[in-house]
Amino acid sequence: MDRILRRNWSLGTGSYFSNEPKTKPRITRVKKPEALQFGFMKPHQVTTFVSGLVFVGLIAALGMRQRQIGALQIGATGQAPVQDVAPVTRPAPAEVPLTDSELRDLLSLRRDVARLRQDKSKLEALQAENTRLRTAITNAATSEAKRVAVPEGYLIANRAQFVGFATPQDALQSFLWSIRNRDTNALFQVLTPASATMLAEVIARQGPDDFFKGASKMPGFLIRSVQENGDGKAFAEIQIDPHNPSRVEKFRLEHDDKGMWRLEM
Repeated sequence: MDRILRRNWSLGTGSYFSNEPKTKPRITRVKKPEALQFGFMKPHQVTTFVSGLVFVGLIAALGMRQRQIGALQIGATGQAPVQDVAPVTRPAPAEVPLTDSELRDLLSLRRDVARLRQDKSKLEALQAENTRLRTAITNAATSEAKRVAVPEGYLIANRAQFVGFATPQDALQSFLWSIRNRDTNALFQVLTPASATMLAEVIARQGPDDFFKGASKMPGFLIRSVQENGDGKAFAEIQIDPHNPSRVEKFRLEHDDKGMWRLEM
């Protein structure tokens, strides 16, 4: 009996009983998932499958990175990051046509602006010319003073000023300024009334251009002396030629009732 049992077990029945049918064990094959059956895929299918896995992994990594950056911004500022918003494009307002009256006013304003621009250009040109002439006069006076050695106290004509008539010296300088600038009104004020009347007749006969052409040649003068008398009269000796001190001209002045000194011709 024991021999029979051992024989049955050795035959693979899996039982010690001799009366059980002798059957061959059944082996069940487990099917692998389709995604893991690389051995059953063609090469190009495997490449496509792996590329899809890599793409899905990159998308997941980018999403995680954006969440990390958002968390860092919230931690730094305490506010959630603001996403860019596209600017809103608004339509331009419709142009309203001008009325006839508004159109006339607009054209008038344009003409005024054009005229003002022309006037501005002319004014700028005149200012530039005035500046040029002043510079030329100053340079000429400086050159003349350097070229001609004048004695101390000599008043050059182009440096004379209209200083009024408070003193005999002031009246003489105002007289020289009037001659130099060809100003008849100032010249008549420097003179006594009788002398002004007589000079006006001379200028009328000769003409202002001829009169001042000769008188303006006076280069200047040096007041050598002024002697005032107690009767409201004064005598002044002046040197006109800076290189000839022996040539002295005498001027008479009169003290009027307003306290001003006037020249007698």
